[in-house]
Amino acid sequence: MNKTRTDLQALKEQWLADPHWDIEDTPGFEEYFLELQEFRSQKQSVWNDDYRRQCLRHAELAGKPGNLELGALLLKLAQSSEFYTSQAAECLERTLRSVGLDPDVDEIREMLDNLVTAAGDRAKADMVTELAREF
Repeated sequence: MNKTRTDLQALKEQWLADPHWDIEDTPGFEEYFLELQEFRSQKQSVWNDDYRRQCLRHAELAGKPGNLELGALLLKLAQSSEFYTSQAAECLERTLRSVGLDPDVDEIREMLDNLVTAAGDRAKADMVTELAREF
């Protein structure tokens, strides 16, 4: 059965949500091979350009403009830091609940958010300073 343009659009949206396969090789969409190949190529080009810009921005913020390698490390560090900061926040919330405190009370929530933010900012600043010395 031939796939419709609606099917094609749905496939593109599905791929954008999880682009871990060569969309143009999707069974049943052979007649759209070239269009799908171009679609994947264009998206990957945009993503690569965006990644490069983010890396260069991080390098510039660290005082090493143009250092793509440092920027890539700093970007990865920032993404890791965000992940671990969210993990720390969840752990603190569980701990507060275990001792009978409600982390959703406004005053407690504000303290929790400030603590997690400050710890994350400090950790990032220390790591950025250390990395910048190496470059």
